[in-house]
Amino acid sequence: MPLESSATSTIEETTVAYWNDFYKNFDSEKIKIKLVYSDCTGRKQIKNSKIINIDEDEIIRSTFFPRDKTCSGVAILNKKGDFKIKSGKYTQENVSELISQLEN
Repeated sequence: MPLESSATSTIEETTVAYWNDFYKNFDSEKIKIKLVYSDCTGRKQIKNSKIINIDEDEIIRSTFFPRDKTCSGVAILNKKGDFKIKSGKYTQENVSELISQLEN
């Protein structure tokens, strides 16, 4: 499951390393990770990344985080289209809880 950096920038390498470490204890058979940058700092520096997706039209941000002004959040979706979100900073425990809620 580890994301592989295309090393287009130091920001990309740092970001990929951080999230690989964050998600290392999650079952890679059960989850798929997509990293998305919206209007946050560094977005322009990773624009050509093959790993990190850019939400240029703010579709993800406006759909899942319409009132949130923070620069971080997680959206967990299942195959049925159900989803859970946590805006702002979050922990591995938060992600595990959201995944568990969607599995039940």
